[in-house]
Amino acid sequence: MAATILGWAFVDLDTRLEEVVDQTIPEIIKESGWDTFRDQELRILKTAMDGGQKRHVFACGGGIVESQEARRLLVDYHKASGLVIFVQRDIEHIMAFLQIDKTRPAYVDDMREVWQRRQPWYLECSNHQFYSPNDVNSTATLPLNRLEQFLRTITGPSRTLDVLKMKEQSFFVSLTVPDVAAAASILEEVGVGTDAVELRVDLLEDPRRRADPPSMDFVASQVAILRASTSLPIIFTVRTQSQGGKMPDNALEEIHQLLQLALHLGVEFLDLELHLPETILASITSSKRNTQIIASHHNPK
Repeated sequence: MAATILGWAFVDLDTRLEEVVDQTIPEIIKESGWDTFRDQELRILKTAMDGGQKRHVFACGGGIVESQEARRLLVDYHKASGLVIFVQRDIEHIMAFLQIDKTRPAYVDDMREVWQRRQPWYLECSNHQFYSPNDVNSTATLPLNRLEQFLRTITGPSRTLDVLKMKEQSFFVSLTVPDVAAAASILEEVGVGTDAVELRVDLLEDPRRRADPPSMDFVASQVAILRASTSLPIIFTVRTQSQGGKMPDNALEEIHQLLQLALHLGVEFLDLELHLPETILASITSSKRNTQIIASHHNPK
């Protein structure tokens, strides 16, 4: 879908590999072993990245990050302003999908352990993340315009801010719910007449860690649910206690990680509190790409 939206060519690197060696991936692994398959997979990745091809979408297999050299190539690519997108689904949905897809090689390792090992590599190797909330048995796909919003934001042509600037006044609705899923059915109605929707990340309650700030996975899933429920641009806000919010002011590492996640998720707008340390402000503003920054300061007293 990404290639269709952008009008770019699409290449599945697993399919390319099977065409080059004239074997299916399960056949390669059965006859020559995993190490040979990983070597061939790396060779195909290098060929794709060294080809100087523009306006292409390359789909990598999930195991590409098992190779240290492949991880280095992907990290170097996105650090050089290339786009590497980590497409994430819920681990339970992934496991269900792998149980029914017999074209995939069987893992000796437990699938959940494989995911836990790879997840930090996926995040390291990518500069953007798209979380899909769809379950494996659903025939519905995320509406194309939601994916298009994300792609337009991270690739640059988005006119969201230009449209807002043409208005005499603009409005947004703030979501103060602990779980976006509970309000998903009414979001379109709630957003009528507004220009954006604010996700108050500091007010989210991760059911797996209620006493702590929400996990990165939970926040990513909340953004995905919000994207699937409304066409409005997203304002990502982590409001600290001194500014009238819930996030402890001294939780600087967690705040920084959440702000970086917002950029990774390609949200349209990011609220950035001006009282935060200069190191955090500089880190976020220097890596914001096409996300627009809203500089904020509040005096709740």
